[in-house]
Amino acid sequence: PTPREQIDKIVDELYRAKDRWVKVDVPTRLRLLHECIEATLKNAKNFAEASCQNKEIDFNSSTSSEEWLAGPVC
Repeated sequence: PTPREQIDKIVDELYRAKDRWVKVDVPTRLRLLHECIEATLKNAKNFAEASCQNKEIDFNSSTSSEEWLAGPVC
């Protein structure tokens, strides 16, 4: 798991960058969105497996579908 301090640091960095983000043009935003989609698709199974493991859910059970929908599909 990611340490709380690291998460707080990342959130702080995002907050400080908010004024720069509004200046990013639409083509760049679209490129970044597509990069995020590709990375999510590439790692979707790992994401769902980690969520199942964290909650002690059998990855091969029907219950694991909730982890797909709450994570990578969202």
